[in-house]
Amino acid sequence: MLGLVAGVMGIRPKMHILEKMAWICILIIFAVLEVHAIRRGDEANRLIQEKQNQKFNSIANDLQASINSSASQYHSTISHIDGVLSRTEEVDTLAQRSLENITGGDSYVAVIPDVAYCGDEITFSVVNRGKNMLTGASLLITTQGVFWPGVRNLLMDAVSKRLELPTLHPGERMVIDRRVELPPNRPDGDVQPLFIVVGGPSFSTEEFLEFKKTGKDQRQQDAWKYKYEIVRVLPYHVYKPGEKVMKDPILEQTDWTTENDPKFPVPKPQ
Repeated sequence: MLGLVAGVMGIRPKMHILEKMAWICILIIFAVLEVHAIRRGDEANRLIQEKQNQKFNSIANDLQASINSSASQYHSTISHIDGVLSRTEEVDTLAQRSLENITGGDSYVAVIPDVAYCGDEITFSVVNRGKNMLTGASLLITTQGVFWPGVRNLLMDAVSKRLELPTLHPGERMVIDRRVELPPNRPDGDVQPLFIVVGGPSFSTEEFLEFKKTGKDQRQQDAWKYKYEIVRVLPYHVYKPGEKVMKDPILEQTDWTTENDPKFPVPKPQ
């Protein structure tokens, strides 16, 4: 409309002052109406934009709430699973511990000779080497490690005297009712072997024990040193030609000693 009025005024160059005033008033009125129309349009657009923003915000909030809910459910599920796994591990540990207490686990028996002031008659103590109780172990002591006809009676006598050990707690040491008479009046340096078989609840061991004559003690009795090697007996296996032969693993061994327990020697006084 402003353009139309401007066009009309352009084709009438010679106008009376009153006519010019009238056209100017008309221009002012149309200008005010145009500005008002523009403002109304802007306001309408602003309202439409706000409504659209509100809808988008509502959609974004719903989406965020859904994401938060899913994340919360996920973390709750994971926490529950972690709790179940932790509890399962605890139960498995307890079950494993109970099984090891029943079977003895990796615990084994070491037979320690008591050589101090004993002369030729040697007594023995047994020690539980391990962290689990040992129940149902048996002990056999013989001077022969290989079976051949000439020693049958000797071996059968040792078998008949097999000793059933009481329950041994971890690290417990106990004197047993067994004595071995070493040959008297042997020359210094003479070595006498003993063979000990221990049947444990989960595996068996063999202990190769040797005594060496070292002169006389304070009571003028024969004095002896000893050393031993304990091996874990592997299950019986028939090896095929060319198959690698597995050796029984060594659990414990010592050098010549007179200690009460070579693995835990008594500190010498200063």
